[in-house]
Amino acid sequence: MVSPRIPETTAREKMDPLPELLAETLRVRWIPAGLPRHAPGEDADTLPEPDAAALDELSGILADASRLMDAMETGEAALRLAEAESFSRRYRFGEAVRPFLAETFFRQGILFLWDGNSAECVERFARSRALRPGFSPDPALYSPTVQEAWTRAAERPVRPAELLVQSIPPGAEIYLEGNLAGTTPGRIQPDGIGPVRILVAKEGYLPEERVGQWLPGDSGLMEITLAADPASGLPDLLASDPGGEGAGRRLREISTRAGANRIAVLLFDVQEGKETLRVLSMGRGDRTAAVLGEMAWPEGEDGIEQVARKAAEMLASAGWPAKTAVTREKRPWYHTWWLWVVLVGVAAGVAAAGSGGGGGDSGSSSGTVGVIF
Repeated sequence: MVSPRIPETTAREKMDPLPELLAETLRVRWIPAGLPRHAPGEDADTLPEPDAAALDELSGILADASRLMDAMETGEAALRLAEAESFSRRYRFGEAVRPFLAETFFRQGILFLWDGNSAECVERFARSRALRPGFSPDPALYSPTVQEAWTRAAERPVRPAELLVQSIPPGAEIYLEGNLAGTTPGRIQPDGIGPVRILVAKEGYLPEERVGQWLPGDSGLMEITLAADPASGLPDLLASDPGGEGAGRRLREISTRAGANRIAVLLFDVQEGKETLRVLSMGRGDRTAAVLGEMAWPEGEDGIEQVARKAAEMLASAGWPAKTAVTREKRPWYHTWWLWVVLVGVAAGVAAAGSGGGGGDSGSSSGTVGVIF
């Protein structure tokens, strides 16, 4: 974690190497903590490909709609087609589902044409053409009126999907597949057909991520309420409170959210014109963070190595697990039971009882440090 009194370029130069250096002597690893929160049940994995039973059921719904249309029971047919569209949207818009959606839009267009609504008919036909390129209605089965509307649909490209994203509070940045797409409230246009990730982020709040899929011609509303980030303002709080007592509540929130048994904070600050590093540690049941020590940042090329060594010694003396020679030689750092957490706005060490895994990326904003492995 970096005091706001430290320029960002200096902070990056001196703090970025610390995770790797500390991991050489402590049984810890660094992972990103302020990760985007996922909405329950909204992930790419919840958009599966349909199995054989689902495809059979979908075929049955469309066959029923076709029978009702042949009997000119248009109201019931429209309901069955709406059911087919809703059923199809449960699944990933892959090659298995697209023909069913194309057929659904095609038949909906015919119903609109029968009802005298040629504009809606052409719109549905255009959506059908986008999902099933190369298809043309058989003249032996469909009237010249349908053929003419189908031809006109080719001259009217279907509009891209459009999504209105709103957030509380407003003014958050919207990222579409990792690229900045606007701010809330704002409209975005997901590209392609299939699952996309939308992330909403605002300084001082935890980022929120959604996964969804939209078809050409779709429109929708996404409303997101952002939760306050307990790490927000923590650098200022610790920089003004050398003992760290005032940061206890926020550190508890951070460690609880990370599922950690304990959390450590390394504060890079300037005291009386000298750069210092303060090391704090806090267990899950503690009300405040204990200051393990403070050291002046040595000058010279090996200053970072000296600071890392002293910080590791302080943490090891406080009970953080040190690596043995055998562990350093035979076990990669990521095959451990101890975790370091890197926060947006605070670099914190976490020891948690959980299985080890790979590292991750952490971004940074003004006055903060991000660590990338």
